[in-house]
Amino acid sequence: QPIGLKHPKTPQGKPALGVKTRQPMKASNRFIIKRRRG
Repeated sequence: QPIGLKHPKTPQGKPALGVKTRQPMKASNRFIIKRRRG
């Protein structure tokens, strides 16, 4: 079994190389969408 990290990470600790790092359902985005729609 390999020892170590499963996939590369950025200096901030987020996965790099093709891993989706955005979270589309964050609570902070809801207010922006609500305000934009009027």
